[in-house]
Amino acid sequence: MLNLIKNEYIKIFKKKSTIIWLAILLVISLGLLFLSSMELDMTEYYSDNDYMSESYVNDQLNSYTTIEDKTYPDYFVLMKVKELGMYNLENWIYDELYSAADLLSVGTNEANRKLFDEAAVSLKSGNPTDYVKVMANQYKPNTYTFPGSDKAVTNPYQYCLDQSINPKDDPKLFSCANNLLSLQDQLERIYTSTGENSTNYKNKYNSYLVLNKLLDEKQTDAIIDNAITNNMDSSSDMSIVGSMGMSSSMNLSSTSSKFWNVLQLSASFVTMIQILMLIIAGSCVATEFSSGTIKFLLINPINRRKIIISKYLMVVSFSFFCVVGYYIICVLFSLILGGADHLGASYITASNGSVTMYSGFLYVAKLYLYAFIDIICYGTLAFALSSLFRNSAIAIGISIALSISGSIITGILSMINQDWGRYLFFANTDLATIQAGNSLFPNQTMTFAIIVIIVHMIVLLWTAYDGFTRREV
Repeated sequence: MLNLIKNEYIKIFKKKSTIIWLAILLVISLGLLFLSSMELDMTEYYSDNDYMSESYVNDQLNSYTTIEDKTYPDYFVLMKVKELGMYNLENWIYDELYSAADLLSVGTNEANRKLFDEAAVSLKSGNPTDYVKVMANQYKPNTYTFPGSDKAVTNPYQYCLDQSINPKDDPKLFSCANNLLSLQDQLERIYTSTGENSTNYKNKYNSYLVLNKLLDEKQTDAIIDNAITNNMDSSSDMSIVGSMGMSSSMNLSSTSSKFWNVLQLSASFVTMIQILMLIIAGSCVATEFSSGTIKFLLINPINRRKIIISKYLMVVSFSFFCVVGYYIICVLFSLILGGADHLGASYITASNGSVTMYSGFLYVAKLYLYAFIDIICYGTLAFALSSLFRNSAIAIGISIALSISGSIITGILSMINQDWGRYLFFANTDLATIQAGNSLFPNQTMTFAIIVIIVHMIVLLWTAYDGFTRREV
């Protein structure tokens, strides 16, 4: 069997087109990764010398012409910047000023206006501790009764003050504290209305545990599971004199390390390998018949069963080597683009009330594994079609068409409420999306998706086996 697999590899690499395809796909995927990484740097270029300069502020204020325009928080921020001469300061100052401006609206009480003024004055000093002290002194703590609320942060500003966390030096942790408070308010409302057994409560409670863990261990560069961040809502009723919508200025699902941002992004380009694998899987059987080399194979004292199995194992193993190789290349490429800072970052998630943390490298490897499964699923489809029709053009064409249109078909079926679409092959191959809870069909679990994939794979492999072993040459 090993000699048969080795022979299949020799056939592949004898074709110059295989090497050319590998090179083209690698260059394209790394090029797209590089261009995408440039987008990650856009926020750095946003902080230019014109932002919040005197001319910028005056130009923006002149654009607010109607009475309604002058009720927006942005207008109050610009007016305060002009009033206090807060020009050309650090961006974190303006972020917090915009957050404090959420206190203001038509009919805002005097206490809220006073707090906004005090926050602005403290921010002008440029000392983040002054700002945190002002907000901590004004915040009226909430009381929570939901299970596990003993870990609740009732005054996020006081917590940050006690732990020496501030929006300048620890923006992510400061954001975590704010998001934790929002999440706690939501948990209290859900617990009061539906109890602790509802799915919504359990999901948000997992997010609550993750944020607590991040704050306890001061994990500034942890990679947070998308399923956790999806359950966070920035809107919340808060008691700072009146009510305040505290918006986070950071995306908690990201990390401040460019290395990890680029490496996570690279997982979305793994499917580029799928193009090559569909060509190989769709032609490895059919080409034997179209070129007539199948007769030379069959005159050897080797039964057909071993031949078809060796070809499929070649497809699977070659896909695996390509994915592993691409992972190693992307790690090195991410090091070049993002440097070696924070390589020890952890991935954090929670399920069933339990928090899990493990290496960020293992997390990205898991994303690659999901992409590998997707590649194998469509590769198996192409392999079965190649054996069934004995025509590489048909096998490759149909499999590529389905790999491109599968998500479109699934989306259409979901939009018109055709729930049977969840049983289709291509509705279950994107395991990363399903695990994150973003499946187009409600309550579609990983277990269900894996079962559907296994059933379809058995059918496809039996089709390939039967088409090759029982039909006449």
